[in-house]
Amino acid sequence: MRQIEQAAQALARILKRALGGDVDGALGMFDEAYQPLLGVGARVASALSEDQLLSLLTSGSTPDLRRVASTLRVVSADADLHARADRPAGAAARWRRALMLAGFLAGRSDGLLDRELAAGLAERAAGLDLTTPQRLALARVDEALGRYADAEDAVFEAIEQDPGELAPVEAGIAFYQRLLATDPDRLAAGGLPLEEVKAGLAELLRRRPVPERDEPA
Repeated sequence: MRQIEQAAQALARILKRALGGDVDGALGMFDEAYQPLLGVGARVASALSEDQLLSLLTSGSTPDLRRVASTLRVVSADADLHARADRPAGAAARWRRALMLAGFLAGRSDGLLDRELAAGLAERAAGLDLTTPQRLALARVDEALGRYADAEDAVFEAIEQDPGELAPVEAGIAFYQRLLATDPDRLAAGGLPLEEVKAGLAELLRRRPVPERDEPA
């Protein structure tokens, strides 16, 4: 908790400086926000792959998802300030990273996900070039926000982007199976009626490869 509070205090100072008009100076302060959470500064944090970042945040037998939520806020703010400083490539890279963190959090702790921040990331995603894992992360975010039709679109975009991969199909099957336990009225409000959930699940089950059977000796 002390590390999370340190990061939150640092982020507040960064945003205050940016609001004062010194965006470049604010960007130079991000070491103060990343260090308590990751043990590394902003430059190293930006060089980490998404898997490495998540590994740092969730190592140990009882990972604290509050660190993931705190890091999500830091990375999102970092992205926003890069955009304000007219550094689009840096902003896009950080928004994609934030989307992965949000998807990870959405799949494990809906209560810790900042819904306003997540909604903003989902809107940003429309203008980003996403990898298959990032599209699946977007699907988890949309699902957590109750945007079931948008989540379905993201799942199928991931499948079409990597048609030879089984992982997106399995992720889609799991998505529909979770929705089967959701109240039908809530599904309809999210743009994906129960009958469409069942139809989508049936389609992906047909796409799942049948395991080969060993020939009898």
